Amino acid sequence: MFFFGTGAAEMVPNPFCDCPVCERARQSGETPRKRSAMMVDEHCMFDFGPEVAAASQMYGRPLNQLTDVFITHTHEDHFSFSSFDILTMTNTWAGKCLNVWLSPGGLEWVQGYLRAMETICGEKAEFARLLESDAVALREARPYEWGEAGDKRFFAVESNHGLHAQREHALNYLLEMPHGELVLYVCDAGLWPEKNFAALAGARAQTLVMECTFGSQDIGVDWSHLNAAHFAQMVERMEKEGVITPETRVYATHINQVQHFSHAQLQAWFDAHCAHPVTVAQDGMEI
Repeated sequence: MFFFGTGAAEMVPNPFCDCPVCERARQSGETPRKRSAMMVDEHCMFDFGPEVAAASQMYGRPLNQLTDVFITHTHEDHFSFSSFDILTMTNTWAGKCLNVWLSPGGLEWVQGYLRAMETICGEKAEFARLLESDAVALREARPYEWGEAGDKRFFAVESNHGLHAQREHALNYLLEMPHGELVLYVCDAGLWPEKNFAALAGARAQTLVMECTFGSQDIGVDWSHLNAAHFAQMVERMEKEGVITPETRVYATHINQVQHFSHAQLQAWFDAHCAHPVTVAQDGMEI
């Protein structure tokens, strides 16, 4: 597994921002955070935002064997049409198909967006052409049901992160690898509803990657993202319900510059306040 990006929509440093967090990141040489995406293996990824193609180049991780991309939700930092459009610019993709998994609400939004773009522009968007040529296929990831993607199985739960007038909620994915390892990817979540703990009770995931968007910032329990305190609360509850175990590897990702922790400070906070070991992920980290 490999982190292409570990930042939120703002990135760290935000190119337009001169706040103390961004200036410190620039001056200290701290590893910049591109928008979050993670390659599970050469065939599978979580999210596909604007920096995916550049990260692929930067880290020498080609995308030419990808078969499945699990989209948490259709906010632009997690789902970028232009990143997929590069597929129209190669002749070696012929005969391959990239399955893009979306929630029912996300699938509806993408289809509506493509129809609207055709109406506005008088021609099909490049992404629509990819769908027509079978280079890309939209697949529905139905919440609270097991699905199959090639040699993997997955189970998705709906998070507290709503968008498009609440017609879509971000999905958090439990991915079962061919050898049986379970990877839980919780990005753009907020504190889970009880339904999610019940649905995944006893799963015993070996790896948990979860957002910590607001780090040091004090936020409400109804927010659709996590801060460090809510992250620790989620980990404790997950372990209690058997969603994870004491041996589960836990990583924090999707971190923004609105909060005040540096990478080292966030790591120190987890070391001091979270009973379960947590590693703050960085771009380019392999696990």
